[in-house]
Amino acid sequence: MKIKFRPVIFASLLVFSLIFFGSYSFAQKAPGEVKKFTWYLNTAEPGTVGYAALSAMADLATRTYPRYLEILPTSVGGATTTVKVWDRGQGHSCYNTLQHLWQVSVGAGPFDPQKYKFKRPNEFWQVLWAYPLIYFGIVSAKDADKIKNFKDFAGKKVFPTPPGYGSHEVFLAFFGPKGLNIRQTMELKTMSVAAAADNLKLGVMDVVWAYCDPGALVKWAKDTDVRVGVAVVPPTPEELEKGLKAGPWLIPYEVDPASLFESPLAKKAKPFRTVSMPFGIAAGKDISDEHVYYFVKAVFDKKAELGKIMATYVDFAKRGLEWNVEVFKIQSKPPISAPIHPGVALYLKEKGYDPQAHGILVGKR
Repeated sequence: MKIKFRPVIFASLLVFSLIFFGSYSFAQKAPGEVKKFTWYLNTAEPGTVGYAALSAMADLATRTYPRYLEILPTSVGGATTTVKVWDRGQGHSCYNTLQHLWQVSVGAGPFDPQKYKFKRPNEFWQVLWAYPLIYFGIVSAKDADKIKNFKDFAGKKVFPTPPGYGSHEVFLAFFGPKGLNIRQTMELKTMSVAAAADNLKLGVMDVVWAYCDPGALVKWAKDTDVRVGVAVVPPTPEELEKGLKAGPWLIPYEVDPASLFESPLAKKAKPFRTVSMPFGIAAGKDISDEHVYYFVKAVFDKKAELGKIMATYVDFAKRGLEWNVEVFKIQSKPPISAPIHPGVALYLKEKGYDPQAHGILVGKR
């Protein structure tokens, strides 16, 4: 007697086999036991948002996987300095920005080949994005009716923050020839950020280029808010669209002034979208895929705990992984074309994000 398999039964068996063996195959590749690794994480100076934020992540990952990781924050200076120190072989990772990935890729700014020869361009791999810094103007409350949007900066005395600050670079690009192209009409003021409050109050400048992370104003801007009484100045949607064309490292982000300001006018302003720049951690081949996997797994799986530790992570606690995937897509496109660390790819696959399907580049060993 011949036994005939019906097509529907055969198809069901085939689907079951693909699911079972596909899952088994991935399980075989998932990291298991690894030798404990001491990770020196280059970061900014103590007292800065960068130092506190990365230290919180380092502590969380070390507490979560003490058998595999010991992550030690190492203060070496600002973000650009941490990248150069890592590039010279000191430390296992660096505190970087999306702008740094672009600068290394195209040879611009501090990474212009005529000024600095970058030694490790083929392993400048992003581990994660911790938070964005978000930029806007603040003015004295008495000038709120005269300076309402970014175009109103034209012809005004503006404090763009000091050279060397990431905020200064964002300002120059956004208001420069490839952006709104009104920078040349402004009278730019140079001073310490500590002097911003007094000088805005005295009328030395009309506009302060300020910033926050998702949970709080930077300390000196908060001081200006409390001591002077300010109004917040957002871009119009059209201004934002035009200004973002200044560089692929500038991305839009929504901010709610009510949770940031004490000044009545600023506090009652409606949420708005403005320009931002992501800050995070990059590393190379000297950290194994497995150790990076355990680091990002701890951070993303326990993102709610990060949100309780530090206000900076209030948005990360809600959608940290989703936001990272969005930025990974942006950094993977030309002219940046920067990959993520292969260890991050392991975690993304575990969470249902296929890097290739999402257009995310992955570093190759």
